[in-house]
Amino acid sequence: MALTEEQAKQIKGLSSAEVLEKLKTEGYNELPSSKRRNILAIAFEVIKEPMFLLLVACGSIYLFLGEPKDALLLLGFVFIMMGITIYQEGKTEKALDALRDLSSPRALVIRDGEHIRIPGREVVMITGDYPVTARTIARQIGLKNPDKVITGKELEQMDALALQQRVKEVNVFARVVPEQKLIFWSSSLTQ
Repeated sequence: MALTEEQAKQIKGLSSAEVLEKLKTEGYNELPSSKRRNILAIAFEVIKEPMFLLLVACGSIYLFLGEPKDALLLLGFVFIMMGITIYQEGKTEKALDALRDLSSPRALVIRDGEHIRIPGREVVMITGDYPVTARTIARQIGLKNPDKVITGKELEQMDALALQQRVKEVNVFARVVPEQKLIFWSSSLTQ
């Protein structure tokens, strides 16, 4: 049974307590991201580079063979290059963080009866694709519980209360027609 516009307006969405409980049990729907490296981790990675190790070894050999000027010149340039590389890697980490923040989607939902914007990591997937396709995409983008899928036919058979309960457990909706998507948009049941 599809919801009428009047029924959709009566839906209050999830309460703040329900959201916190869902976040506690299932976590955020977000893409896995690598851990941010600090300056010491970057320096260690640079020092392990084979080319830098080879150049430091050559400088040490020069030093032991009695050519201190050549050794200091070579080692000086090697350490300058290491410093530049560490600095550039640090800037790259900051740029990647900024890009992750810029690319984070947002969603308009109803929480405690009010329309608010939430981070995209709490967004579910509502698609017209077949369930198998939806599951595959959900796994690839890192949604929680990608194997739990509700289809458009199942949506038609649910009343508003049953739908609200199922949305708390499911993050993927497949074979949903535009009219059914409107139910989600108007009621913001997605979280």
